[in-house]
Amino acid sequence: YSFCTLLIKGRTSRREMKIYKGLTIIQASETEVGELELIENATIGVDSEGVIMFVKSDEKVISGEEPKELAAAEVIQCDDDNEFWCPGLVDLHYHAPQEVFAGTATDRPLMEWLEKYAFPAETRMASVSNATEDYKRVIQNSLISGTTTAVYFTTIHVESSCEMATLCNKLGQRAYIGKVSMDRNSPDTYTESTASACDNSRQFMKKMVELGFVGSKSLVKPIICPRFVPTCTDPLLRELNVIRSEVESAGSDEPILVTTHVAESIDEVRFCEQLAHEHGGEARDCKVLNNTGLLTNSVMAHGVHLHDDELVLMKKVKSGIAHCPLSNCYFAHSQLRVKRALELGVAVGLGTDVSGGYDCGILSAIRHTVTSSLCLNYGVSNWVDVPESPVHDHVPRNSTDLLTFKLAFYLATVGGAAVLQQSHRLGTLTAGKQFDALRVNPLATSKIHKSISDTKLDIFQKWIHLGDDRHIKSVYVAGRCVAQNGSTASL
Repeated sequence: YSFCTLLIKGRTSRREMKIYKGLTIIQASETEVGELELIENATIGVDSEGVIMFVKSDEKVISGEEPKELAAAEVIQCDDDNEFWCPGLVDLHYHAPQEVFAGTATDRPLMEWLEKYAFPAETRMASVSNATEDYKRVIQNSLISGTTTAVYFTTIHVESSCEMATLCNKLGQRAYIGKVSMDRNSPDTYTESTASACDNSRQFMKKMVELGFVGSKSLVKPIICPRFVPTCTDPLLRELNVIRSEVESAGSDEPILVTTHVAESIDEVRFCEQLAHEHGGEARDCKVLNNTGLLTNSVMAHGVHLHDDELVLMKKVKSGIAHCPLSNCYFAHSQLRVKRALELGVAVGLGTDVSGGYDCGILSAIRHTVTSSLCLNYGVSNWVDVPESPVHDHVPRNSTDLLTFKLAFYLATVGGAAVLQQSHRLGTLTAGKQFDALRVNPLATSKIHKSISDTKLDIFQKWIHLGDDRHIKSVYVAGRCVAQNGSTASL
């Protein structure tokens, strides 16, 4: 089959119309970045394709248009005053085969960590049965943690990468699946030649199209995925750009995105400098990716050591950043200046970076986004260097890099949608967008206490800082309940 013939075979599913009544909605504002919107006594109408038709507060329509005839709709009453609903969370960076050793080897430098832990774990995915077992667990844990959309790195293996896509589709998670490509500086037992890397990526794309996993209507999509510049030659990078152009030209109604790592750590930056002679003298990976066409329409993980001119370039070519604060603490020797990237117009969202980050929940990434910004903003002093005042009054209190929990939640929802170029479909519970939502009961455990003076936004903040999967009562993707009370659908 050509890509063109295969793309005609799109699939859609039908579900009956639903009306959700009595909701409290809390979401990030799209117009006032860093602020929250509270919508009380809300009603949301969701059509048969999982698209939000309208949102009302009391009897006033605030988004969309309420149909005159709703007799055929199923009405779900949600009157628990302790609950709230919020948009689903977006994880822009997750290494699916590495989940098996999450929580270990955090004390090793990046390149050693790859060789001793990451590459051996990924080699296991040559077995599709291993992939089925591990990837099912990955998706289920991600879903019950509130992640409705995820960008997954898999491995160099075509069949197991397609298995990941199939499992995401069956379990109902919106996902971008990246079959990893690499043709140098990799173990002999886990690498590709340039020719085989190109052939395998083309084959992966063909299979994804055959499965119907391409285009705006598909829940699951492919994403071009060179591991990072140190493991990819220029000929491979250029051919990957050709491959995505082939799929786009064949009739995809939206761009095929790219994902990889950029300016991640000191040792990765230095490695790229040593390889400059193989990239026409270019020592910066961001520029190498741009020269080969892969910076355009991309999701770049980390970006900690990017220069301002590179951020300007990224904005120009619609490249966004997956901020991974937890793994940055272990491997990057610094943190991304999120506010600077936003100021320069670059879209920024969050990633867990399992297994460089050990927690698969975006709630954890939200918390680490705030704490890492505090360290970046105020600096860190040894006690012996602090003159007299135990309260550190001498430390300048500027807000150049400081991020609040509200802004971090924005990154986890609206920001993630923007990076994926899906702001028209994801990020908020607004008419015209997909009903990707979490139903949260913050008082489901004794971990969160509601005091007499707490407002609903106070309780939301407590959930952001103290909550976990036990508080997420239901997870919805495209209008379908895909997880409830810590369990997903069985396969």
